[in-house]
Amino acid sequence: MLANLSLLVLAASLSPEAYMSWGWRVTFGIAVILVGVGIYVRLKIEETPIFVEQVEMAESNSGVRARGPVYILRNYGLTILRLGFIHAPISLTFYIVAVFGISYLNKTGNFPTSATLSIFLIANAVSFVGILVGGRFADRYGRRQTYAVGAAICLVAAIIFFPLADTQNYALALFATSLACFGVQFGNAAQGALFGEAFPTQIRFMGSAMTLSFTNLVFGSFIPFFSAWLIGLAGGNTLSVVIFWIMICILSIVLAMRSKDGKTLEGTEQTFSGRRLQQIKTPDVASV
Repeated sequence: MLANLSLLVLAASLSPEAYMSWGWRVTFGIAVILVGVGIYVRLKIEETPIFVEQVEMAESNSGVRARGPVYILRNYGLTILRLGFIHAPISLTFYIVAVFGISYLNKTGNFPTSATLSIFLIANAVSFVGILVGGRFADRYGRRQTYAVGAAICLVAAIIFFPLADTQNYALALFATSLACFGVQFGNAAQGALFGEAFPTQIRFMGSAMTLSFTNLVFGSFIPFFSAWLIGLAGGNTLSVVIFWIMICILSIVLAMRSKDGKTLEGTEQTFSGRRLQQIKTPDVASV
């Protein structure tokens, strides 16, 4: 939201030549401040008690070996693939809409730069609501269900995004973009819990990181170029991109609904019945 707002201000206050020459780079300089904020936050985050216990056990037992990527791929490769394809619509939709979509609205939809940036500013505000609603839904109904609903919303967005963008109507383009961003963050709200609960404590972070990296690499970073290539091959027709988009969403929904809920981070079974889960109290280490 802040990035789009800053670009919107720069686009409105600078000439088109100045904005394209150096104005758009200003936000990258401002972003350096966020690096410091990110480092501070990460240094202050505490590990979960069960992870601290695992580390202490490993340090006291010299025979315990760290589990590396090869071990994880050999023993949890299918888990990584399953979770990766469940998460795929989240990455795919984000990169098609929030990255490729900016260029598409500006060039094909003939929206001015300021109008395009304002659309994504509002859509990102809507997605902020989406991650709050998705997080609450994940705690009450389950992580898999949250991903299924998020993928279903992304599927609807896949059907309507390009047709509504082609109308060159601001309100319709805003609706399609906002719906897509809402679906992305609704499903993404369950990502940390779904991934973390799929791996045992000693490899939880690496397993989650490998899964997320796999998904973003295959269904994220190159997708804007892939979409532009497909549309170019089709002479400007977006149907091939839409079909690919829809297929990934359907696959994600099927995998999410056929998967099982993982155990809690404390290793206990969990169920979701529409009510908020009771917080599990961990014993005080000092008292033990």
